[in-house]
Amino acid sequence: MIGELAPLVLAARFTSYLGPGIHSTAPLDVSAYDRAAFEFWRGSLAGTGADFKAFFEQADEPGPDPATTMGDPVSPWSNVITPITTPATNSLVTFNLTKRYLRLRIGLTGDEAAITLWAVGSLRKRVPMIA
Repeated sequence: MIGELAPLVLAARFTSYLGPGIHSTAPLDVSAYDRAAFEFWRGSLAGTGADFKAFFEQADEPGPDPATTMGDPVSPWSNVITPITTPATNSLVTFNLTKRYLRLRIGLTGDEAAITLWAVGSLRKRVPMIA
């Protein structure tokens, strides 16, 4: 049996992130769900020497951001999928939810770095197992 789908917007259509640094969504409690699927669109990268990385991360308790903009997650956060580094494209991102919290973290480097993106999709409700 497959659980009911609940719509979720991690980043609304045409959300822009400006300036180098770490840009994270608030941690969302997804403990009632077991699977996620998002359309992840990102536009062209702007800025001199700009670079971009998107991390879909999960944790049992919210924790700190990494010390470096493009760094791997810091405990208790972990990557759900391999970080996305290609701008100006669209992807279907799907993964299992195994921890309580989910967030999207965007890392930008370079002078006047900017990117516009969205992550819109759904979460699948956990179906209780009956013994």
